[in-house]
Amino acid sequence: MDTNKGSLGSVLGIFNKLSMQQRMMLVGIFAISILLLGFVVFVFNEPTYTTLYSNLAGEDASKVIEQLTSQKIPYKIEDSGTTIKVPKDKVYEVRFSMASKGIPNSGIVGYEIFDKNTMGMSEFMQKLNYKRALEGEISRTIMQQSGIEGARVHIVFPEKSIFKEDKKEPTASVVLKLTSSSEISQNNIIAITNLVASSVEGLTPAKVTVLDTMGRLLSRENDDNSFTAASGKQYEIKSSVESYLAQKAQSLLDNVLGYGNSVVKVNVDLNFKQVDKTMESFDPNSQ
Repeated sequence: MDTNKGSLGSVLGIFNKLSMQQRMMLVGIFAISILLLGFVVFVFNEPTYTTLYSNLAGEDASKVIEQLTSQKIPYKIEDSGTTIKVPKDKVYEVRFSMASKGIPNSGIVGYEIFDKNTMGMSEFMQKLNYKRALEGEISRTIMQQSGIEGARVHIVFPEKSIFKEDKKEPTASVVLKLTSSSEISQNNIIAITNLVASSVEGLTPAKVTVLDTMGRLLSRENDDNSFTAASGKQYEIKSSVESYLAQKAQSLLDNVLGYGNSVVKVNVDLNFKQVDKTMESFDPNSQ
């Protein structure tokens, strides 16, 4: 006991011998050390958050937050309230708990809509559920492509008519939400167009429109007889030929002059004229 008092007295004696500036500096260093220690403890104790749900509607987001608050589970809100994150070790437990309460209920609906009892459902509701399920399944398939964050598909089935002149073809539109760092190519757009057309009976690629959430039209006119489509295809063929020839010439010059000592630009003129010939042959000997 006397030893501890002597040690404390020695420390106080040394502290009292310091000047006011030295005392303030010593107190500041001690305070900063305490703050740094607290920050390190806080960071290492902070749980790792992972996405619980994304692309939530406002109503579903409020229900999820209400449930998390009642269960005293920490959470984070991102992407203007459409994404909710929870600690990684609780994500599956929370999802099961939410699913048992039917939350969220505004997600993409697929063929699981028919898992429910449809006895007594009218023909109109059955057709509407089939349309919803088909749109949801196509949306899920499109969202599996890289660079696409979300997709909405809308299909219009015209009323059937007994008159051929009144018969209309089904149409579809696709709205894509791209990731911030992605640019979708025209080949991907053509693939999505053909995917939607092949998934709906009677739908042709020419009747599928693709655009993004910025309002930009991504699909091109698919009618082979239209001037726009022909011009677009001709430009793609011209660009492809120019790129191929430029790469071949650049490769030859790099071998002779060295890499980076030459630049090759190629401009080609292609003849896209089409000639239709009809020939009728008459053989007098065959008469």
